[in-house]
Amino acid sequence: MWRFKYAAEINGSVGADDDLTVTNHEVNQESLNVLKRQWRDYYHAIESEAPVVNGSHAQFQTWLVQGANEWDAEDIYTEERHQAIMQKIGSDGVSRDKLLDGWINQESGRQHWGDTTPYRLRVGAAAGDSRGSIGFHQVQSRWIWGTISGDNCTQFSGKNLYAPSNGAAAIVWWGAKDNCGMSFRRAMLGNFDGDYDNSGTVKLRRSNHDSVALATDANYVTDKYERLSKGIAGYKLGIRSLNTTSWPELLKSRASDQGIRYAIEVKRKANINLRSYLWLDRDNNADFCFWYGEDDWYSSLTWTAARAEALTQTINEPSGRRVECP
Repeated sequence: MWRFKYAAEINGSVGADDDLTVTNHEVNQESLNVLKRQWRDYYHAIESEAPVVNGSHAQFQTWLVQGANEWDAEDIYTEERHQAIMQKIGSDGVSRDKLLDGWINQESGRQHWGDTTPYRLRVGAAAGDSRGSIGFHQVQSRWIWGTISGDNCTQFSGKNLYAPSNGAAAIVWWGAKDNCGMSFRRAMLGNFDGDYDNSGTVKLRRSNHDSVALATDANYVTDKYERLSKGIAGYKLGIRSLNTTSWPELLKSRASDQGIRYAIEVKRKANINLRSYLWLDRDNNADFCFWYGEDDWYSSLTWTAARAEALTQTINEPSGRRVECP
């Protein structure tokens, strides 16, 4: 029985998450053209590669470095800019290729093909996934070959994204190039920056990566670490998921969010230090301060629960979150 997973590339009544079969779509020139493109790239990818390709491949590190270098072409995330962020947060040893390694680990478990059957691609894990999220990068098929549906990313033209050598580069291309996902590009350019408004009762005094607290009348301003976090989050849910709400406010107000969790998981896998924030609030007409941040959020502790916990603690008690207010 003829069966084709990438329904999103075929015009017509077949749903984007449905498989194509001979019972719901005829074998016509349109479907044959899509099959031809897919098979051509897949064949060229496997003809010179081993039946199992994953993060243990002898060229994997080279692919990561080559992928990271693609950021330079867009002048969006140079190694110098990356290291400036890493130095501020105490993650000096994390290079851009290590970030991409963590990203691939999050997307595919560092598996491209062959983890169950020789040359069988790692595809999207969602039940019934027929969007063709493939390999190291997990970019959906329709963005790569979807010229029929009009969804394709023009920057992928002429590039074989079945090839594992392009796995890391595809993450960069998708996020940083115009006419593609653009979430990383726009986040790093500051399009989604947002201040935390300190005019209310609850104030944000500083992050654990800052040595000096804000002036009492100053708002907390988005920095490049938080731009990076939003750019990573957008790879998961798309550019429409991003907005100008500040990163600490998102942690404070959203107990559950796929994009936030995804960004934190990528950073954890890349051994990037996470951020915490020093909050000031009032209780019984008195100020009190406590730490709450990404690690707490990831552990399913809400800001409200952290606040309540802090109120049960004395200032600067061992392993406590409550501290003296600056």
